[in-house]
Amino acid sequence: MMTTSTKPEFVYTTYIRTTRAKLWSALTTDEVVPRYWFGNAVKSSWGQGDAVQSFDQDDGTLDWDGEVLESNPPSKLVFTFRVQGVPEKASRVTYLIEPADPDFGPTGDAIKFTVIHDDFAKDSQIVQGVSRGWPGILSNLKTMLESDTDTPLGLRWKHREE
Repeated sequence: MMTTSTKPEFVYTTYIRTTRAKLWSALTTDEVVPRYWFGNAVKSSWGQGDAVQSFDQDDGTLDWDGEVLESNPPSKLVFTFRVQGVPEKASRVTYLIEPADPDFGPTGDAIKFTVIHDDFAKDSQIVQGVSRGWPGILSNLKTMLESDTDTPLGLRWKHREE
């Protein structure tokens, strides 16, 4: 029987010079997501209970899928994350979009964006991959929003053996 961990396995916080509404739109607009998510499509209607699916840019196969657990625009989005071909339970991704704290960090037109990826199976195979993948995705997202440049790091991530 698989058990879950009791603490987040991956937490990443960054400040982005944008608005909460623009960040929410970038996270939830099908046509925008491939610009920063290594070219992969992530599709959903983003309402509670809706399916979330990510498709590989090269062959269009389903890469990962999940379900929206909470959708509170423009401040919080929570969904499950289950990688195809990996026999373990779905983990959970939480996006928190907050105004930047004026006493710490950037002020003005910046927002604080935190991604928490947790609820992994014990001895998860997925943790290592998402710990490598999220920083690139989030760096691409930040640069795209601040400079309107697509996939600025030129990164590609594959969780499957090639």
